Amino acid sequence: LGDVYKRQVLPKDKKSGTRVRVKAPNLDKFVALLCYSNGQWSVVKDAKVNANGKLVFKTKKAAAYAIVIDTTEEDAE
Repeated sequence: LGDVYKRQVLPKDKKSGTRVRVKAPNLDKFVALLCYSNGQWSVVKDAKVNANGKLVFKTKKAAAYAIVIDTTEEDAE
């Protein structure tokens, strides 16, 4: 696995949460979305790339997020 893109997300509604849509490079190689909270990274289980090529997930907290993509083929070259 290779590159990680970091982004800070602030939810609009802390009670019901906010659906977040993110456009980022190489989402066709998406592996996981990580959330940094309380001093540790965890996987965001409902994160997915939709038909429009955007990463979509829901959050209720302000946190740092990292998009993990697979660069295995690029690294082999």
